[in-house]
Amino acid sequence: MWFFRFNKVNEEEIEQSSLSFLKLSSPFPSFPLASIFFLLVLTFFYIEESRGPVIFDDNEGLYAGAAKEMIQRNDWILPTVNGIPRLQKPPLVYWCILISYKIFGINEFAARFPEALATIIWVMGVYILGCVIGGEKLGLLASLMLASSFGFYIFTHILMPEPFFSAAVTYAFLFIYLGVRSGKRRYFIAAWIVMALGSLAKGLHAVLYPLLCSGLSVLFFPKIRKRWLNLFWWPGIVLFLLILIPWYVTIEFRLPGFLQEHFFNEQFGHALNHRNPPDAGTVPITQFYLEHLIFLLPWTLYIGALWELRDRPLFDWQNVLLLSWIVITFLSVTFSSLQDYYAMSCWGAIALILAKPFCLEDNDKTMSLYLNLASLVIVFLGLSGILAALFIDHSADFHPIWAKPLEKRDTFLSAIFGFSFSTWKNFVPLLYRASLSFFIGGIVAYWFFSKKERFLAGVFLALTMIYPLHQAGQGFSFLSDYFSSMKLAKKINCFVTKNDMVISDSEPNFASGLFFYLNHSPILWVHANPKAEFAQRILKLGQEYYITESDVERYWKSDRKVFLITEEVSLPSWARLFKEDPSQLVPIEKSGTRVLLVNKEVN
Repeated sequence: MWFFRFNKVNEEEIEQSSLSFLKLSSPFPSFPLASIFFLLVLTFFYIEESRGPVIFDDNEGLYAGAAKEMIQRNDWILPTVNGIPRLQKPPLVYWCILISYKIFGINEFAARFPEALATIIWVMGVYILGCVIGGEKLGLLASLMLASSFGFYIFTHILMPEPFFSAAVTYAFLFIYLGVRSGKRRYFIAAWIVMALGSLAKGLHAVLYPLLCSGLSVLFFPKIRKRWLNLFWWPGIVLFLLILIPWYVTIEFRLPGFLQEHFFNEQFGHALNHRNPPDAGTVPITQFYLEHLIFLLPWTLYIGALWELRDRPLFDWQNVLLLSWIVITFLSVTFSSLQDYYAMSCWGAIALILAKPFCLEDNDKTMSLYLNLASLVIVFLGLSGILAALFIDHSADFHPIWAKPLEKRDTFLSAIFGFSFSTWKNFVPLLYRASLSFFIGGIVAYWFFSKKERFLAGVFLALTMIYPLHQAGQGFSFLSDYFSSMKLAKKINCFVTKNDMVISDSEPNFASGLFFYLNHSPILWVHANPKAEFAQRILKLGQEYYITESDVERYWKSDRKVFLITEEVSLPSWARLFKEDPSQLVPIEKSGTRVLLVNKEVN
């Protein structure tokens, strides 16, 4: 059976193989310049897109807000939000944002710029890895496919550590591969350095993934295994520890008990879905796997083309390495407190595999069924989008936007289906333009495939996807009020004084944009868990910021000015608590499903 056919590795070929980044697997005279051009286009696109929209609640507000507090306190060691240590993740992302704030000031672009750079570095890593594995055609096309995937754009546009972590993991695999191929230990030292940086971005799986996956892959190749064992040369391990340990030791000294909490409850607890207490909802496992067919669109439509590789030597070491990378990543997150983006670090390996059929040479006169059928599906999707836009645009019976409360929209699918159908009326212009781009991209890709130009079809299709991704970014802006506390914070900033109180009826992460936009602290929380984090649960820090309904009632009736942020559907409950007529409880601002109340008249 071809799927289980393993190839013997020619050790002499490994010794003699050239690893030049500019050597092509097939003639293409102007190719190096084309690579530079396309990678510069991606760099400009992702940096420019980081200018907007506003900072969203949840991850974005937590990271951007913590970095803001760190720069205000001039403390580069301890991340805090609302004055309380935030130690769920290591500090590398905060440090990058701090540097960006120093250069660009405290604003949305400065908060997202480091992630845009990490995204481009990640794409470059996939490009270089593809070059050394299968030539520059494979490297360029895989990097374009990754960068033009729908889910890649969505999750690298939301401030979080995954792009930093994924970039580090990708370069770790690259350096391990180069070390084994060349036999030079300096590549292994480079691998330990990037694994240390990845561990400082998110956690120890930045070292576990490369070691486990590469170790599994060499089990089938004894001669390669000897070179792989050089990865554990002591200078690399020492350098890894020197980079990683100082921050952890410093925090343990300042906050005793941190190390035990961080590694056993935070990292291993998340990995096994046993964190106490749980701090996020878990995506159902079936949904998680099926979502990746959407996240990697349009390229998942071409999965069938992998059948064309059946007669080729698929199972040499480099392919086993890629497959091990994918399989171990997905298996490891299966048992975790699963989030939509947890397998992002292996998306580069998926792109490298999906790109391979596009790099084949067509030697016969028949058209590839798999490639052409997928291109026609893209044409169909584009045409369907245009028809859907026409239908929505000409439907008269549309009601105002309705949405579920923010805490019910905290995953990818719940964010989409948490809105009423009438919401999409606002997206008609974007849908027209994005669908037209799909339609044109599918037609031109089909034309290139008919001319036996697989590679050009892939490149052109990737470029046509950039415009729909830009339209998706515009969609973020349209719905920003439903995902960000910016509007409420700016309204409060107009009236708040030092002695006033700001209370949010939510968990802190669901109003975390306040940490970035609000010029007032501390923020008080009602209906929130006061023991969610280590600093609160063990060290009892910030417990006074978590209050009860009785406290809110007492403050509301006091002489102090109180700003209360709550879901609009909760207004009748607060009116009963305050013993007020609901018609008299009039918000001074509304943002999405949330409203802002104040107990005193403001001008």
